[in-house]
Amino acid sequence: MERRRKLRPTSQAQGSSMEEEVSELTDANKRLKRKIFDLYTIFEISVHLNSMLTSDQLLEGILLTSIGQMGVGGASIMLAKPEFQQLQKTTKMPKDFCLELCCTKGLSYKGENFHFEPNRRLYHLMLSQKRPLTVVEVSQTLETRQSELEKLRNLETELLVPMILKNQIRGIMTLTKKISKAPFHENDLEFLSILANQLTVAIENARLYRSEKEAHSRLANTQQKLLESEKMAALGKLSASIAHEINNPLGIIKNYLLMMKLDLDGNEKALNNISVIHDEVNRISSIVNQLLDFYRPYKNVFELVDIRELLNDIINVMSNSFEEAGVNVQLDNGIDRSHKITGSSEQLRQVFMNILINATEAMPDGGDIRITSILDNDCLRLSVSDKGTGIPDEYINRIFEPFFTTKEGNDGTGLGLSVSYGIVKNHGGSITVKNNEDRGATFTISLPLKEPGEET
Repeated sequence: MERRRKLRPTSQAQGSSMEEEVSELTDANKRLKRKIFDLYTIFEISVHLNSMLTSDQLLEGILLTSIGQMGVGGASIMLAKPEFQQLQKTTKMPKDFCLELCCTKGLSYKGENFHFEPNRRLYHLMLSQKRPLTVVEVSQTLETRQSELEKLRNLETELLVPMILKNQIRGIMTLTKKISKAPFHENDLEFLSILANQLTVAIENARLYRSEKEAHSRLANTQQKLLESEKMAALGKLSASIAHEINNPLGIIKNYLLMMKLDLDGNEKALNNISVIHDEVNRISSIVNQLLDFYRPYKNVFELVDIRELLNDIINVMSNSFEEAGVNVQLDNGIDRSHKITGSSEQLRQVFMNILINATEAMPDGGDIRITSILDNDCLRLSVSDKGTGIPDEYINRIFEPFFTTKEGNDGTGLGLSVSYGIVKNHGGSITVKNNEDRGATFTISLPLKEPGEET
């Protein structure tokens, strides 16, 4: 009996030890399952993120995932301003470092122009720890910066998750408390750290993709402009060559017509016929001169030109034509007289008159022509919009070619716009055309500004 009493406690101790071991193994198994699930989730998220090429989709997707995975009420993402987006190989905090609120989910905060400026201690703490920080840690680090603490309270912040890439803080993700009021466990913090890293890389990839796309677009646009310039130069040379060849026989024809007039003095019928021939020869001569104008180097005798005054003068001169055609011309009052163009007023007058005549002819039943202006860096961009028939898509890329016209019969020579193109180019500007969304077309002329006080 005495021996049994001694064995019983040993048996109870062994049973208790086994229960503890089973409990530990069960907990370890749960943690392992959770970690496997988290890693699988992150893998799925990573694949999904890499397929997204817009930042808005990325941010919204990651916040929804974080809220669902962590069981929190809301989350937000703040990203560094564009000027801090360049990669740096230093851990030094950029001067005037600032984060902008880019996306929120599940938060009551609806403010605008939200900026968060972490102090140097918080910046280096996030960079060195590379882990989520509790609001208590952040409060201690921000010290007396009550405005920043208030901003975090507005976002109901419980955790700050730094987004780090190449030793630089690229953003911060904030999370509220869990809906269950349970604390964040080690697995939660590890999951959020990996998730933030994946998001940072995905955002950088999206930024690089966007930059590459914009660069490709600019390159394609430059190549197109180069091709157009080469084509126009080739057409100009051909036109000039033809014009020179035609001018010589035209001069001979004119001389012989004068001689015939002297010989046929008194023969009214013959003189009338010669007069008709002479008029047609003058018409050909005018076309030839326009051809020469297209390619002939201009003498750059430029002066200060008040574009508003020039446009008002053109509108006044053409007022009778506009009235007869039932056309109303509206000039944007935003054209500032202090912004001058250095150029030839006569040449620019020819450009705007050509465009206004074309716009009027495009509206046989009358309508409105609107002239607007936009300041674009060191250029004045003037747009002339009509409500006419527009330009067929298949012709719009040929509109500035010599001899190309959309007018039927003998109504146009196809040289007005080509000459205008040459004049604008000679002024260091550009001229483009596009059809409006509703109806009609818009010609846009960009001319370099003459700033007040600048010498000619």
